[in-house]
Amino acid sequence: MKTNKYYLLLGLLAVLPFLQMGCTHIDLEKYPEEGLVNITFNWSHLSMGDSIPTAMKLCFYGKDSVITRDCKDSVYSGTLPNGNYQVIAYNTDATNVGYALATYVDAQAFSQGQNGVTKAISYLAQPSHSYGIGLGSLTVFENSVVNETMLPLPFVKKIHLKYAVTGEKQAIASCSASLSGLALSVNIVTGKPVGNTGTVSFIPSSTSDVYESTVTFLGVSNSTTNDLGTVLHFTGGGSQTIKVDITSALIGVNEAVIPIAVKLTIAVTGNVEAGFGATLTGWTVDTEDVIVE
Repeated sequence: MKTNKYYLLLGLLAVLPFLQMGCTHIDLEKYPEEGLVNITFNWSHLSMGDSIPTAMKLCFYGKDSVITRDCKDSVYSGTLPNGNYQVIAYNTDATNVGYALATYVDAQAFSQGQNGVTKAISYLAQPSHSYGIGLGSLTVFENSVVNETMLPLPFVKKIHLKYAVTGEKQAIASCSASLSGLALSVNIVTGKPVGNTGTVSFIPSSTSDVYESTVTFLGVSNSTTNDLGTVLHFTGGGSQTIKVDITSALIGVNEAVIPIAVKLTIAVTGNVEAGFGATLTGWTVDTEDVIVE
């Protein structure tokens, strides 16, 4: 009997370290320290004619990593590891817009080219409702509840061009146009244009004696001019290009949520035998006559 007790005691002593190791592991196991983050988007800066974006993305820039989160509508709620973050918010349902998000301070929204996605282009595709904003400081600690409101800025600007034709207006077979000096990129945090500029080409629609179009772009640069070039193609052959510097009309467009409207008056003269010609007789800025397509 003593022998059995002796061997039983040795067995208990042999397994005791393993039992202690198992208990120690459970006691010292650490779960990630997290806090709850609630972010609400305020759409008071929504541009005229735009609807509220349906899909948003958040980038949380931490000390050593970037955490991305998707959210729908205008509310985000989720947990994040403890730490200090800078936050970028932008919508993912815009068209003809790309994003460069390597760092918080240099995060950009940029126009895609008419022939593909690239930042090194001169002819730009027209973007749709692109919004974004930065939050410079967000601190999360264990069991905290952080509530923040972000006010996304509209990156896409709009100009409505209206051509009023007088004279031999029936001589115009078609019309094409382009607008230069438009921003290629904007900084998401500030909403200000950065980098190079490009040109948008477009085809105005016609109704009776009026040609018009709403052109969208990511702002303008103060270092370049905005030239509007319009090509009138005449029946029976021939065309004429009318070029006008409308830089002064676009002053303040980077801060505007209401489209700028520019009205141009063009007089067409001539006949079939001698040919037709066109002259720009004047242009005005008319913000009270804005039509958004």
